[in-house]
This record gives sequence, structure tokens and C-alpha cells, in this order.
Amino acid sequence: MLMRFSGLKRWTILTGLLVSTLFCINAVYAAGLNDTGITTCSNADTNGLPCPVAGFPGQDAEFGTNGFDFTKLDAAGNDLPTTATDHTCVRDNVSGLIWQVKLSDSAYTFDQAAGYVNNVNATGLCGFNDWRMPDIKELLSIADHSRHSPAIDTNYFPNTPSDEFWSGSPYAFYSIYVWDVGFYDAHVGNYGSQYDSSRVRLVRGGQSFYYFVDNNDGTVTQSNTGLMWAKCSEGQSGTNCTGTAKTMNWKAALTAANNFNLGGYNDWRLPNVKELQVLVDYSRYSPAIDPSYFPNTPSSGFWSGSSTSYADGASYTWHVNFGNGNAYGDSRDDINYIRFVRGGQSFDLSVNKTGTGSGIVTSKDGQINCGSNCSSDFESGSSIILTATPDTSSGSTFSGWSGACTNKTGDCTVTMSAAQTVTANFNLLPSYKLSITKSGNGTVTSKPAGINCGTACSKQFTSGTAVTLTAKADTGGTFSKWTGCTPIATNPLQCTVTLTSNKTVTAAFNNGALGDLKITAIALTPASPTANSIFTAKITVKNQGTVTATGGYLDVWAHQTAVQTCGAQSEWIEVGSLAAGASKTLTVSLRSKGTGTKTLRAFVDSWCQTPEADEANNQLTKTYTVK
Repeated sequence: MLMRFSGLKRWTILTGLLVSTLFCINAVYAAGLNDTGITTCSNADTNGLPCPVAGFPGQDAEFGTNGFDFTKLDAAGNDLPTTATDHTCVRDNVSGLIWQVKLSDSAYTFDQAAGYVNNVNATGLCGFNDWRMPDIKELLSIADHSRHSPAIDTNYFPNTPSDEFWSGSPYAFYSIYVWDVGFYDAHVGNYGSQYDSSRVRLVRGGQSFYYFVDNNDGTVTQSNTGLMWAKCSEGQSGTNCTGTAKTMNWKAALTAANNFNLGGYNDWRLPNVKELQVLVDYSRYSPAIDPSYFPNTPSSGFWSGSSTSYADGASYTWHVNFGNGNAYGDSRDDINYIRFVRGGQSFDLSVNKTGTGSGIVTSKDGQINCGSNCSSDFESGSSIILTATPDTSSGSTFSGWSGACTNKTGDCTVTMSAAQTVTANFNLLPSYKLSITKSGNGTVTSKPAGINCGTACSKQFTSGTAVTLTAKADTGGTFSKWTGCTPIATNPLQCTVTLTSNKTVTAAFNNGALGDLKITAIALTPASPTANSIFTAKITVKNQGTVTATGGYLDVWAHQTAVQTCGAQSEWIEVGSLAAGASKTLTVSLRSKGTGTKTLRAFVDSWCQTPEADEANNQLTKTYTVK
């Protein structure tokens, strides 16, 4: 007892330097939980298999992000690109902690580590002087269980030896011992005496805390991670978790988790080794867990869903011992206890774009804008709505989704039950060439833009594009007509054409010499018709211009006092072609309406399709009396 008290006193003095007083933390935060990095599944005796594996459901790699989120920092603490090779520190963007990268060449006893912490703080490493020893959960958080020798990402933590690394956490049962992580395989052990030598990697940032809420339905929520735990070990039940906890081999444990129902949920699973380890209360032993939330927990090993990665561990899976907090690999044929977990996981949604066209994909919550950001993590069970928007300016169209979509057209809805990939297909519509030819002098422009003929007399347009063309004669000339497109009745200088194939449009311009249509005479028979009777009007049209002109339509109103505009219609007759100086008399039958004085109006080229020297002399009126 004296030795233990003495060791504990010695430990308390050291922690002032090493962990900023583990039991009186000045700055704490709700820690995010890193994944294990495991991306493959296992059967009874083989690792590295693609998931899922028949008979071994719900393994570690089938849940979570399966990766880490680190940022490299320079000696002043500034962010560096992923490709940097001379970084000094690393920020863990999940936990917010900043880690030392370049280690001392020496190992240290636990006492010597205190001096090492002081020396590093004196240098202001990466611009900080609050470096400390990590606690055991923090130290395990950067371990990558998909790797070994060393079990860490060497792109971010290069030259890490496959050795034991000190944590700042004492072993509760015997304080002369300290918890460490072996970075050969990422095991957690308590066999490091303070007098032994181990490696040191320092950390800075507020220390994590883990807190729980009893939901009074047999479940406990770990608030900072979002994980929901079964309060009792499998086989136990009730408020105090009475009964005998069950043990089983790993295959049976996976199956039991897959079939488990509690609290109205059926998506329970085995926890991964890091999730299971954060349940450990390293200030306790036998059991090393808070009994107020997890009563009657056996002081023995519990299965995780995480297989080992080291070469001689092909039939081993990680387990955590709740007698003391050790985490080691165990043969899958051995028996261990189990506690189930659900939720709290996040999965990566990745968006790919394919096809000959272009466009963007966005999520309704704004986390994906692809564009630039084509992946994001989402909570397990969440439904993400993706919208594809083609770049119509480039002639692109959206032609469908593939991958993890519940619908293939319109918006895509993805349920995040695992890491998901969605592909949006954008293709270019076929395009067709619109060519303009001209007779005479003038310009033709288009809307949408592209034709300015003038100089640019052809343009490729996306299939289905409706193009409006506008003609403008040069000074002294007039526009005559369109060929190959549909003139707009209210503006004969414009026409429309829809591109469903290659098309050619001709614009005809008159260069100075123009026709000039004029109504020169109106004669009625009888001169004074009776009310509601049929009478005739003989109307003489003359081309006063210097070239042949088409007279278009002659519209005649029995009574119309208002001047008419292009496109007006009444009783009509087609005029036909008139040579320069020629006249033509046309007869139109009309019905008189009512009695009194009336105004007959005649309008030649009433649709304004013929360019003329004078567009203002196309109408003539005659006053007459209806008896």
C-alpha cells in the first residue's frame, strides 16, 4: 500500500507537466471520434476481403468514414497542402487536437518525459507552448488499424517507429505503470513501468471528455459522439443489468448484433475498437467502466467489429478488456462478451460526373457543390437530396443518375446507410449549323447571338434552339424577303427558324431601286347601295416605283375610319406582281351595314411584306352613303 501511495503521489506531481492535470482539466471539449481506417472485411481466418462477407455481417469497414481528416502544419502553425513533405505538426480536424510530427531520436523514462515536455514548450513548436502528453484515448485516436509496422499514416506522421509510445494516463490498479500504445499494431497496454523507456509524441489542445445520458429504455446515449449503446451486456436485462452475460465467438457475435432489437431500433452492430475503447474509464478497474451507466459489466474481454491487420493475425479481431482497459487481438474462435452500439456513424457521399457535357451537382443542405466540393460526410441514416443542373450555355443536358440513387431522373435521394457514390451524367446535345446567304447589301443578326452577317454568316446551335433573325438593309436600300425561315407577321424584318438539322436561310435586300404600291382609285357599284345589300368596289393599284413589286394582299373594309397597321385583315384579294409603272384594278364584293355616311378603306400590301420607296401611301378611303 505504501508503494502504491508513493507512486500515486509521484504521478500527481508529474501530471502537472505532462497532461495539464488529468483530473482538473482547464480546457475540455466534446471530442469527435476518429475512425479506425479499416476498409476491408474478414471471415474466420482471412483478412482483406471485400465487404460484405456472407455469415459475418456488420463489420467495421461497413460503417463509418473509413478514413482520417488531417492537415499538415509548418513550423509557424500555418496550413500546408497534403503533398507537403517538410511539415512540423499535424492538426486532426475531427478532434481538433494538434500533434507533434518530428520526434526525438531518444526514448524516455516517464520521469524524463516531463523534461522533454518543458524543452518542447520552450521552443514554441508550431507557434505553441502548451504541449503535453496525450491521454490514452487521444493517443489511440491517431492510430490506423488498417496498417501495421507502423500502425499510422506515414504521409502525415513520417518516420514513426513501430514502438511503444507513452500516454499520460496511469494504470488505475497500480499507478507505477502507465498506459501506452504500441504502434506496431495499435494495441493498448498497461505494462510500461515509469522506469522503462518509451517513445513520446506530444499533443496540444483541450482534453476530451465523454458523457452519457441514460434513456431509461435499456439504451445509453454517448452525447459527444452520438453513439447509442445497449446499457447491458448481451444476456443481461433490466435497470441493473441482472442475469448472466453471454459469451460467444466473433462470428456468432456479429450475427447476434445483426439480429438485435432494442429501444425500437434494429440497426445495432458491434462497435469498432475505438468506439469500444472510449467506453473504458481508465480511472477504474474491475470493471474499468462507469457502473452508473453500464452496471454489472463483466471484467473481461468484449468483441469489437474490427479485424487486426498484422501479418500473423489473419484470424484475429480486436477486443477490449473491461477488467483494466487493454485492447489486443484475439482469435475469432475464442469467446468474449458483447455490447451492441448503433448510430453515431458518418458516411462519405462522393459525387462523380461523367459524359461529354458539363454541369454541377448540389445537395439540398449545401454540403455538396460539385463544382468544387464533390464529397462530404453525412450522419448514418440521413437522406440526402442531390440536384443536377446542366450547363445549358455549353449545350449540355442532364441524362440521368447512376449509383446509390432511389430514383434515376429528377432529383436523386441517397440514404446514408453506408459510404455511397453517385454519378451524374451530363451530355452535349447534338448541334446543327445555321448558314446565312444574302442577295443585296445589308446585315443579318441572330438571337441567341452568334450570327452577325456582315462577317459571321454561320453558327453551330444546340439541337432544338429557336433562332430569331433580324435583317437591316444598308443605307439607301431596303429588305425584300426571307427564304428558308418563317417571317414574323408583325415585323417582316424578322423571321424564326428552329434547328433540327443543318439549315440555310437567305435574306434578300434591294439596293436603292424599289417598287412603290399606291391605291389610285376606288369606284363603287352602285354608288349608293341600300342597307344590308351586296355592292362591289373596283380598286385600282399602281406600282409607282422603278422595279417590279409584289402587291401582297389587298384588304378592304366596308366601313373603317381608323388607319390600319401591318397584319390587319378584312375582305381581301391577292394583288400579284406589278411591273414598274403598271396598274391593276381588282374587284371586291362587300355588304353594306346600316344607313348613313360610311367610309370605305382599302389597304394594299396589308401584311407589309414588300419593301417600298414610300410605306405611307398604301391606304386610301372613299366616303359613300348607304340608303
